[in-house]
Amino acid sequence: MFADVAGSTAMYENMGDDLARERISKALKTLISVTRRHNGKLVKTIGDEILVYFSDVDMAVYAAKAIQETMEDDRSPETIGVSIRIGMQYGSAILESDDIFGDTVNVAARVASMAKARQILCTQEIAFMVNNPELSNNMRPYDRLRVKGRNEHLDVYLFGWEQEGDITAMATASSFTNPARYEQAKKLTLKYAGQSHDIKTASWWSRET
Repeated sequence: MFADVAGSTAMYENMGDDLARERISKALKTLISVTRRHNGKLVKTIGDEILVYFSDVDMAVYAAKAIQETMEDDRSPETIGVSIRIGMQYGSAILESDDIFGDTVNVAARVASMAKARQILCTQEIAFMVNNPELSNNMRPYDRLRVKGRNEHLDVYLFGWEQEGDITAMATASSFTNPARYEQAKKLTLKYAGQSHDIKTASWWSRET
C-alpha cells in the first residue's frame, strides 16, 4: 500500500514550508498509527507518503478504509484540509535491508498515482481476493492501467469506503468482484414507477480507456 497526502505541492505553495511540513507530518503519523493497528508493516516514509505491506488482504483494505474515515473525522487544526489517496497491489516482493522491491511495489505506486483525494484504488487481484462481503460488495471497476513490460492492461478497482448515501453504488452482492457471479452482472435492472428496465453492462466492462 502507498498512502500519500493529496495536493501536497499546493500546500507548500499556499501555506509555506513550515506549516505545510507540520500538517503533512501530523497526517503521516496518523496513517502509520492506523496501519499498525491493522497489522501493517511500515517500510518507509517517502516525502509526503508511506509505503506499508500486509500479510492479509482484508486487513489491508480495512486499514485503507480506516485511514480515510480517520482523516475525514479529524477536526484538529493541524490536519484540517488534508486529504489522502491510496493505491494497493497484491503479489510477491523482495524484502531487503529494511526496504521492499519488485513489480508489485511498482504497480502499487502506479495505482496510487491514479487515485484522487479521498480515494482508495486497488488492482483486480485484491478486489477478487477479499473475503469479507462488507469489502467485496463495495469494490467497483474504475479504470485500466497499462504497465510497461506487460501485454495486457491491469484492471483497477475503486473501493467505496463512504456511506452508501454518499456514493453512487455501482457494485452489489452480484458484482464484478466475484467471478462466479459474473453472469449475473451482465445486466442491470432499474425499477421506477412500477416499471422495470434492463440495461446490459457487458459492453461497459469490455471498454478500453
